[in-house]
Amino acid sequence: MTSLQVLVVDDEPAIRQVVAAQLRKVGHSVEQAGDGEAAMERLAKGDVDIVLCDIKLPGLSGIEVLRQARAVGIDTAFIMMTAFASVDTAIEAIKAGAADYMIKPLNNEELLHRLTKVGDLRGLRAENRVLRRLVLGVNQEVFSFNSPAMREMEHMAAKVSPTNSTVLITGESGTGKGVVARLIHQQSPRADGPFIPVNCGAIPENLVESEFFGHTRGAFTGADKVRKGLFLEADGGTIFLDEIGELPLSLQVKLLHVIEQKEVRPVGSEQARPVDVRIIAATNRDLAEMVAQGKFREDLYFRLSVFHIHVPPLRERRQDLSALVKFLLQRNTRRMGSTTTQVVLDPGVEELLV
Repeated sequence: MTSLQVLVVDDEPAIRQVVAAQLRKVGHSVEQAGDGEAAMERLAKGDVDIVLCDIKLPGLSGIEVLRQARAVGIDTAFIMMTAFASVDTAIEAIKAGAADYMIKPLNNEELLHRLTKVGDLRGLRAENRVLRRLVLGVNQEVFSFNSPAMREMEHMAAKVSPTNSTVLITGESGTGKGVVARLIHQQSPRADGPFIPVNCGAIPENLVESEFFGHTRGAFTGADKVRKGLFLEADGGTIFLDEIGELPLSLQVKLLHVIEQKEVRPVGSEQARPVDVRIIAATNRDLAEMVAQGKFREDLYFRLSVFHIHVPPLRERRQDLSALVKFLLQRNTRRMGSTTTQVVLDPGVEELLV
């Protein structure tokens, strides 16, 4: 298990100390804060991987801490905690940028599992951020691939973009599946519509249906307000379902219904609502093997994989390495104000890369 720098934020000292002791026992470094102001002061110093933050705090609430952190550019992952379970509060926290949500008292084994998962996702997000910058760039800088595999990928993306076909994008973590999904959307007739990315593995299982399809007021305990749902938010555009292999079987049936009937039914509603949305899904898992194991519905798999694009890892397309390094160096020299028009690699370095 990778050691993480964790900040535990709770106004109850006993809870902070118990949680801190549990995390230190498995090798994590832990600091504590008793209120939102102290948490922000610590976060401003940097070097915190994950914040375990109670929602109900004196002064700033946990969600206000999260929002303030995001407002000043702090991208530390937050796992929110509360003893007062509310679906609306959970969804509000996730929409504010929380990576996860847990109910107190915390189960030690579940807490460690969530920390590991969020830590892994944080690492992958950093890798994907780099790849997005390489492909999409800043000020529309775009990297041109040299490898036949990536040129074929670009060709396939261009081929499917004008259609309304569902697309399944596969590849290892960090290869840029989200970039490909956005590229398809930007080249499609839906480009002026919304592009809604959803990490299926980051939404607590009991919230997935409400998050996807919305809910009516009073649909269940804690549903104090109407929720539109991500599919309706994506109406007229594209919804990108990342980590589709993490979707619970119970939701797979309902997703299949959306694809076939082009309608969604909010939780608690008797009326289905039509929705015009293109679905692009991505996974780093072998869905065919999951189908064989009974972990993924075969009918949904065939519906999603109408058009399949595989994104190969960089180690399998070394032809891109030299040009990729030059692209990065050239772009960064411009950002630093240099007037250098061309970056040249040392022949020895270039030979090592290829």
